[in-house]
Amino acid sequence: MEPTFASVASMTVTLALQAQIDVAIAALPAAHRAAPIELEQAESTKAAFIRLQDWAFTKGFALVIESNKYKAGVLNRVIFRCSHHLNKACNTRKTKEEDRQRVKTKTQAKGCRFSLYVSYWKRLYSWAIRSTHLEHNHAPNPDPFQY
Repeated sequence: MEPTFASVASMTVTLALQAQIDVAIAALPAAHRAAPIELEQAESTKAAFIRLQDWAFTKGFALVIESNKYKAGVLNRVIFRCSHHLNKACNTRKTKEEDRQRVKTKTQAKGCRFSLYVSYWKRLYSWAIRSTHLEHNHAPNPDPFQY
């Protein structure tokens, strides 16, 4: 088995925790541990998300669903982004800092542009994984259990 986080070892990851991470990665299906390839087919958007999330875990990051795109009322694309994709935390209710229940909380916003999407291809008769931006602007997390 290849080393998982040897290049980004952290003082926060103990030998016991690293052993747990290695066990969790070994428990994943072999196909989920490999990097996705362009136009890789998936049964559904949910299956694609699980497959991509498993792969992301092995690399020390996590994915979130950014949006679902519909065409004529039918789902035809789901966009997945790195969990650090925002530039700042959302405040859709425009709550003032002094009125917030949890002030000065830590966010994961780092402006990461990593992005994949799954769209339905009629000529393949299935969902296919595509990429838009495959680079992160941050180091992987040595402890993927934090996600």
